[in-house]
Amino acid sequence: MDINTHSQLNDPAADWASLGAQAYWSSQVSPRFLLFDRLSLRGSAQELAVTRHAIDDELSALHLIMCSMRTRRNKFSLIGRLPPEILCHIFSFHAINQPVTRDPVYNEGERFPSGPTQIKLSWITVTHVCSHWRQVALSEPNLWSTVVFHLGAEWAEEMLARSKSTLITYCRNLSFRPISRSNRKVRNRHRDEMNQHLSHIQRLVLDGGTKSLPRAVGALTTPAPHLESLELRGHGSPGNPRFYVALPSNIFAYQAPKLRHVTLNRCFVSWDSWFFRDLTYLAICPPAPISDSQLYGLEQAHTRHYLATGPWSPSLDQLLSILEGMPFLEVLILRFCLPQPDSSSRVVPLLHMTKFSLEGPLSGCVAMLEHVSLPGSASLSLSGSAQDSSDGLLSTLISLIAAHFRAARTPTSPLSTLRVHNGILLWDTDVSSNLSVFAPSAPFRLYLSFFHIWDEELIHSFPLQFCRAFPLRDVRTFSTAREGLIEWTPAEWADVSDHCPEVAHLQAGIDWVPMLKCALTERTLFPNLVTLSLVGIDFETPVDPSDGLSESLCIGLRCVRILQCKINYKSLESLRALVQTVEWDSSGCRSDSDTYLDILGPDTDR
Repeated sequence: MDINTHSQLNDPAADWASLGAQAYWSSQVSPRFLLFDRLSLRGSAQELAVTRHAIDDELSALHLIMCSMRTRRNKFSLIGRLPPEILCHIFSFHAINQPVTRDPVYNEGERFPSGPTQIKLSWITVTHVCSHWRQVALSEPNLWSTVVFHLGAEWAEEMLARSKSTLITYCRNLSFRPISRSNRKVRNRHRDEMNQHLSHIQRLVLDGGTKSLPRAVGALTTPAPHLESLELRGHGSPGNPRFYVALPSNIFAYQAPKLRHVTLNRCFVSWDSWFFRDLTYLAICPPAPISDSQLYGLEQAHTRHYLATGPWSPSLDQLLSILEGMPFLEVLILRFCLPQPDSSSRVVPLLHMTKFSLEGPLSGCVAMLEHVSLPGSASLSLSGSAQDSSDGLLSTLISLIAAHFRAARTPTSPLSTLRVHNGILLWDTDVSSNLSVFAPSAPFRLYLSFFHIWDEELIHSFPLQFCRAFPLRDVRTFSTAREGLIEWTPAEWADVSDHCPEVAHLQAGIDWVPMLKCALTERTLFPNLVTLSLVGIDFETPVDPSDGLSESLCIGLRCVRILQCKINYKSLESLRALVQTVEWDSSGCRSDSDTYLDILGPDTDR
């Protein structure tokens, strides 16, 4: 059946359908053509401009007609016949792959990733395909569940309106003021707007400074029945380094039953607050301590005293009670708010802990480790002030951490990578084939560092104490600092070798090499060593193959790596005569003369 027959059967006014498409449209537009054909081409410039403008209006009208015809054509395509429900599911999958916001470092296992985000609105392209898709996408609340403010106030308001009552993610940098096309004032409007939608906010992230954040936080006094994640981040200023925001005691009107993730950066709430319960993620990071010189510029003496002490360190009993109220806690991060030790004998089991991170006085770190029980699979990140390292605190800390890694309660992988560099890092993952990095890409099991440490004896002895106390017999990769901190004697190197007998890959730099060279003269040191990396060393003179330096470093080795070093041709050839493989980072190298190669790392600016 042709189109003419179809039209005659279905349209009572079928007389026009007997005409072909071209004949019909030509007859319809002919009167409009006559309007312009009668006009003179010799008119004034103003008359010609008016005529061109009129023709542009005609073209716009024809464009709309063509769009309407394309819409009707799309309805007869197979994909255009998909029901809205199916399209909504397809668009939702597309939005997951092309999210509105995405963290630079994305962890699939972290439901509520924290950190800065970059604006992404790639999924919006589905609204540009056809009117049917556009209508479906605009009317689907789940697609508008992440509200973007950096695109302007109208965009944010439209996304909030289209989200309707679906659960939304509300992330806002309060220091950024969206542009409003209508020039409306938007400075304080976010408070009423946020409270209006708080009933269906699932993740709330507010980031602001000394003025904007307190105003927004002070308005959080209405119930948040669906809130699961709260992240408040404040930013200090040179004139107010101890800036923090006090959360209202009646925050969310005491009603946020689903809250599980809390991050407070420069924000403080009473340790007796009602929402320290049933959390799985808790991070509290108040301002760092201020020195006397920093406090000197503050005006009032009582203010100086208050800021020097701070209200954010709970008693040990308070903190243990809080942890008891969070039996399913998985991540705990406490920075500069550790309790002082006391005579309490309580031990709180945290059976679901995966990450335990503390920063503050060494005594506070020890007190926390003494009064919690963690699964052996939990990773530890400890950064302590060594100003109070006397009275055996350091030895106690090492014993507590070693006991954690020796615990047999939870099956764990053996520790396999050790790095001593501005602290100690441990992994249960081997390094990749790119040994120049000497650090696995997987998360560490232990990060241990100290600040305010001036005791040279402590700097020297602590890594040795660590190696003697920890279960390191399965360590296969050992990386040391590049320069300037530790110089172990051959006997101390031998002691480390006894505790790490399976080391196959060793990296050493400047100050470590002289004593290591003497130690390696006895090949009982690191008997399984196959790869040696030398970092930042200046081989000032040629090394003869018979020289003890080359022989002691290379006997039994399969590979020597020379990284960011200065070496001459003869030294390089001598090493190649002793070792099966000699690798050096030729990237950015420069030959200053016929004798020396300056082997530099990729970041060196020439």
